[in-house]
Amino acid sequence: MSRFVKSHDFVIRVDGQPYKLTSDVKFSRSMLTLGGSIEVVVFDQDNSIIKSFRPGKTLTVEIDNQLVFKSQIQTLNPSDSNGHFFTYIGRDATGDLVDCSASFSDGSFSKKNMKLDEALNDILKPFNMRVKTNEIDIGEPLSEINISPGETVAEVMARLCKYRRIKPFTDGIDSVLLSKIGAERSLGSIILGENVMTRSGQISHAGRYSKVTVKGGNNGSSGDAGFGNASAEDLAELEGVAYDPDIKRHRPLIIVSEADATKEELQARAEWEVRHRRFNGTDLTYTVPGWEASEGQFWKINSLVRVEDPELNINRDMLIKAVDLNRDSDGTTSSIMVAPAESYDLPPAREPKTDDELWGGGA
Repeated sequence: MSRFVKSHDFVIRVDGQPYKLTSDVKFSRSMLTLGGSIEVVVFDQDNSIIKSFRPGKTLTVEIDNQLVFKSQIQTLNPSDSNGHFFTYIGRDATGDLVDCSASFSDGSFSKKNMKLDEALNDILKPFNMRVKTNEIDIGEPLSEINISPGETVAEVMARLCKYRRIKPFTDGIDSVLLSKIGAERSLGSIILGENVMTRSGQISHAGRYSKVTVKGGNNGSSGDAGFGNASAEDLAELEGVAYDPDIKRHRPLIIVSEADATKEELQARAEWEVRHRRFNGTDLTYTVPGWEASEGQFWKINSLVRVEDPELNINRDMLIKAVDLNRDSDGTTSSIMVAPAESYDLPPAREPKTDDELWGGGA
C-alpha cells in the first residue's frame, strides 16, 4: 500500500489571527446531520493562546490558501493535568439551524406559492445564510408552506426538501447546498490492500422483516367506519405488500400510512421500506492516507465512490455519507463512512433480488 501523502499548507485562524501550535485537528461532515464540526487540540505552554481561543470566537481553516471551514468555537476543554493542551470544539454556521426555531423573515409561520429556494432563503435570511441549488431542478412553487412554532430550521428544511427528493448539506462555511443523492462521483476509490489502512463498521439484519405490509390510513371504508367494518377484500385492495428474500423466518411488519394513498403508492412504499431497511443496516468506515480522493479533490460527502473489498464481497459504487479529515501524531488521514446509495433512495427504484446481487460480487 502506498503511504505517500501530499503535504498541504494548513492554517487555522481565530478572528483572523493565524495559529500554528495546533497538535491535532479533525473536521467532519456527515449526511446524518446538517452541520459540520471541527475539533482542534492546541499546545499552549505559556497559556498565551487561551486568551484568544475562547468560546464565541470565529475559527477558520485554510488549506492551500483556500477557505474550507468556518465555525464558532463552542466548547473549550483542558486536555491534560498540566493545563498546556486545550481542545476546542466548534460547528459551522448551520449548527444554529439545527438548534434554533424557524420562522419566515417577517416573523410569520405560513406562506403561499413560493419556490423551494425562495422559501428557504427567506427562512435563512436572519441567520445571514443562503441556499445554493447548483442548477438542480427544484420543481414548481409549493402551494402552501406552514411552519409549526418551535420547529427548528433544520427540520423545516428537511421536510420541504423531501417534497422535491432533495437533501440539504452544509458547505462548511456559510451556505446550505441543495442536492440530489449521489449527485457527484468521486475521482478516488477505496480498495482493500491498496489504500485502506483500517476498516470498521457493521452489516446488520436488525430492523429487517420477511414481509412488510403498508395499509392505507382509512382502509376499505368511507366516513368513520375505519378498519372494523372493512371486508377482507377492501383491506387487500388498499394495501401494499413486499418481501425481503433474505429473511427466511416469520417476521411480519404492518405500517399504517400517514396520509391517504392509492394502492400503487402503498405498494411503492412497501417496496421502499424493504429496500431501505436492507441497505440501511450497512455502513462501513475506511481510513485512508491523506485528505485527497484525487489530485486537488478532497473526499466529499454525498458522492459515489468505487469500493473493492473482496473479504466482504463488496465490488460496487457506494455513497460517502460521512468524512472525517484528521491530522495528528499518526499523520494525515481521512476516515470515510460509506453505505449503499439505496439506503437514501426514494421509490421507485430497482431492487436487487438477493444479498449477493446487492453487493455486485455474486453470481
